Amino acid sequence: MQREIITLQLGEYANHVGAHWWNLQEAGFIYDPKQIALKEVENDILFRQGLTFRGEETYTPRLLLFDVRSSLRTLPEQGFLYKGDSSRGGVTWNGAIEKVERDITSNNKETSEGEDIAMEVTDQERITGACYIPSDTTIASDVMSWSDYLVTQLHPRSVNLIPNEVEIGFPHSNSYCMGSLCLQNAEFSQLIENQLHFFVEDCDNLQGFQLLSGLSDGYGSLTSQLLSSLSDEYHKSGKCCIPFLPSLPLIDSFDTFSPHLTLALNLSDWLEHASMLTPLSNSQLPLPFLHHQSNSYHTASVLAAAIDTASLIYRIPESGLDMQDYTSILTASGRKLTSLSTLLPFPLLRESTLLHSLSLHPLISAACLTPSVHASCTPITACNIVRGIPPSYKLFGTGTSSYDSFTSPNDLISHEFGSKYSGCNSFSMLANSPLTLRYPFPNIFSSNITHDGFITSHISTDTVESRLATNPVKSIPVSTAIENHNGLFTLVNNCVELFQNKTYLQLFSVAQKLELDTLQETRHSLLDVLDRYPVPEDLVLQSDTDSD
Repeated sequence: MQREIITLQLGEYANHVGAHWWNLQEAGFIYDPKQIALKEVENDILFRQGLTFRGEETYTPRLLLFDVRSSLRTLPEQGFLYKGDSSRGGVTWNGAIEKVERDITSNNKETSEGEDIAMEVTDQERITGACYIPSDTTIASDVMSWSDYLVTQLHPRSVNLIPNEVEIGFPHSNSYCMGSLCLQNAEFSQLIENQLHFFVEDCDNLQGFQLLSGLSDGYGSLTSQLLSSLSDEYHKSGKCCIPFLPSLPLIDSFDTFSPHLTLALNLSDWLEHASMLTPLSNSQLPLPFLHHQSNSYHTASVLAAAIDTASLIYRIPESGLDMQDYTSILTASGRKLTSLSTLLPFPLLRESTLLHSLSLHPLISAACLTPSVHASCTPITACNIVRGIPPSYKLFGTGTSSYDSFTSPNDLISHEFGSKYSGCNSFSMLANSPLTLRYPFPNIFSSNITHDGFITSHISTDTVESRLATNPVKSIPVSTAIENHNGLFTLVNNCVELFQNKTYLQLFSVAQKLELDTLQETRHSLLDVLDRYPVPEDLVLQSDTDSD
């Protein structure tokens, strides 16, 4: 029996990532009855079956998302599937009903002329994956919100709008008290409770919650409040949190100090109630085979691809791990902070061998998506996922007798991980299914990536846009590594050092109506966290050199 997971997304950027993530999951659905035997991922863990009030079957995410009304653009608050449903106060109609079919792959985006953009996808295209409309720079520049490219249909209870009295400036407000202010609205607070209970009661065997949110704004503080409630009511359920850390300005005034301290306060609150935190940044994506822009539409697609792969460990039943097992292994000794690294795509050379590919692009070269991390630190615990290596891909050539005992990609990958993580409590999984790409995933791959994700030595003279328009990348192999190591020291230490600025602390306490004692309690909590992450050796050596 699958164990369900409920996802919470809070804020504009979290919903950008979420939109891509749900699209990617839906792109990987298997519709061809002949290929059902190849199914690995149990989609019912994150999705639910339902019925509209007309009796039409639906398949929607177990999702609660939070944002301001303007982010919805043309997306109705109740979504498209349940238009007219009275479950959230809609208008009922007893007259004749004309049924209008809407393809699940049409999006909500509108052109500047107001014309809807939609895709007509045949059953054959859906099964074979032949249909892919490449998104070019024009579409990227036209994207105004995550709702412009969200393909997955939502349940009418999924969307939760921030109360009007705190909506203005909420996404960009660095106000730590904003979360409490939202929940002081009795109607909003009751709405959240009702929506959450609906999704929880729909689960037969809830294993936990996934939370995606910003950390340095009002959404971070709202997430803190929700985490506290979840911890009280569902203390036995796992809570995997992915906070998004923006590139904050250097501190040169109280205005630039505030978002840094808000981040520190929220980080402390999250660590108290979460099972595991994996901070990610959209400002450092050093991936050699990608040519992406800095806009949210592009950067969120990269993070979504990494999250989708890393979460396979508790979405594939054959792994034998659920969210609680997964987080308890990775957060040994109460170290709840982890980092996420990825190879996107995982480098497989066309007409080569897996051993040769690994020798040219070792796993240790994966790009770390977590900010302020010293990657040279040896992990204490780690979880590694590799997906999309074809079973028929040649393992090695002649003259490699030391590898003769390896009979599958899993054997060779496990050996490589064993070499990298010797002395570390690590576990790994190889998934056969690649990451399937469909419109509106952006065209961000370099021109030497083939349509099935292999790397070729041939560099196309065509532009990325023109090449992908005729032969788009439809799937890619991906690897991820969730690691717990002392390299996370810097992130926490940077937060602790903020409390040395007594002048700004005083101003912050007045502006946020917080007692100074509350701020000092947070400082002590972060110092307790810091004690679990010893100073990395290279930082100790650097500090000694600087002092000399």
